[in-house]
Amino acid sequence: MRSRSSTAPSRCGRAPSPTPRREAAILDRLGGLYRDRAELDRAESAHRRAIGVLEGAGLGDSLDLGSALNKLAIVRRRHGDLDEAARLLERSIELSERFEEQPSANLATSLANLGGLYQTRGESEAAIATIRRSMDLFAQLLPADHPNFAVLWMNTATSYRALGRLGEAKRSAEQALAIDRKAFPLGHPGIADDLHGLGAIELRLGHLAAARAAFNEGLSIVEAALGPDNFRTTFHRASLGSVALAAGDAEAALSYLEPVVEQLAGSDDPRAARHSIGYLRQVVEAQRRLGALDRAGAALGRAETLVEAEGTDADRALLALEA
Repeated sequence: MRSRSSTAPSRCGRAPSPTPRREAAILDRLGGLYRDRAELDRAESAHRRAIGVLEGAGLGDSLDLGSALNKLAIVRRRHGDLDEAARLLERSIELSERFEEQPSANLATSLANLGGLYQTRGESEAAIATIRRSMDLFAQLLPADHPNFAVLWMNTATSYRALGRLGEAKRSAEQALAIDRKAFPLGHPGIADDLHGLGAIELRLGHLAAARAAFNEGLSIVEAALGPDNFRTTFHRASLGSVALAAGDAEAALSYLEPVVEQLAGSDDPRAARHSIGYLRQVVEAQRRLGALDRAGAALGRAETLVEAEGTDADRALLALEA
C-alpha cells in the first residue's frame, strides 16, 4: 500500500501579489480608516502611496487615480491646505469627465467636495455653481430624500447666506432639515447641525424667536447625544448668546458666551481658537453695553492674543476698530 503523504500536493507556495489597482485600493481604504481616527499624517501617507503605485504602473491617467486624488484632497483640506486640496479635486474631476461615460458617484462626490472647499475659501458663487452640478449628478443616482442631498442643500444655504441672499439661504436650509428629519432618528446630531445652520440664517433675518427655537432644539440634541462638553455643543450654546445680544439682553448673552470661551480655552481642537475670537468679540460688546469697560478690555486683550497666534488680517482689522 502506498503512503498518502508521498502523493499529497504541496500548498506552501506564496500568494500572488496584488495588482497595482488592488494595492492602491487597499492603501486608500487604509487611509480612510486613519482619517476616520483623525490620524491625518498616516492617512496622507497611505493615500500618497496609493497614488505612487498607480503612477508607477502607468495609470497616471485613470479613474483609479481620480478616486485616489479625491481621497487625498479630503485629508489636505483637513490639514488646512485649501489650495492643494482644490488642485487635487480639479484633477480628479478632469479625469472623471474624460473617462466616465455615465454619471458616477465619484464625479458627483468630487464636485461636492470642491464646492464645499470653495465655500470655505469664501468663493460663494463658485461654490453654488459647483454644488449644483453635483446635485444634478446625484439626482441621476440617488433618491431625492437621500441624506447626501441634505449636506449639499446646507452647503448651498451657507453660500447664499454669505452672499446676503437670505431668502434662498433659508429655503435651502429648510430643505436640508426636512431631508434629515426623515432620514435620521430623533436626536441625531445631523439634525442639530441643520438646525444650527437654519438658526444662523433666521438670526441674520432678524427672526429672533425662530433663531432661538432652532438653537435651543439643536442644543438639546447635541447635549443628549454628545455631552455638554463636546466641541459641537459649544456652537449652539454660543449662538443662543448671539440671539440674546441681538435682542439687547447683554447679561443673558454673557451667561451663554463666557462659559463657552472658558470651555474652549481648555480645548485641544484646532478650531477652538478661531471660534473663541468671534465669541470674545461678542463678550466685548456685551460688557460695553453693561458699562463694564475693564472686563470688556480684558476680553479684548484675550482676543488680541489669540489673533496674534491664530488669526487673520481681517480679525486684526475688526479688533482694531473695536479697540
